[in-house]
Amino acid sequence: MSEDLNNTDAKKKRKNKLKKKLLMNTAQTKYMVVRYVGKKVYRMKLTRCDEEDWDVCWQDGAVSCEQL
Repeated sequence: MSEDLNNTDAKKKRKNKLKKKLLMNTAQTKYMVVRYVGKKVYRMKLTRCDEEDWDVCWQDGAVSCEQL
């Protein structure tokens, strides 16, 4: 019985890890469609703060070396 509980807990932890959303930085874009697709289609969490640690960054213009 206790093995079943341990297996259930392990499965829940694995699911929680899989459910973590990617963070998309949209601070440098003026197009709403980029935010829409990131949030609704790919289910990413959006941020407009350049100081946050993001996974994906969308910019309409050139990217400086410091941001890479």
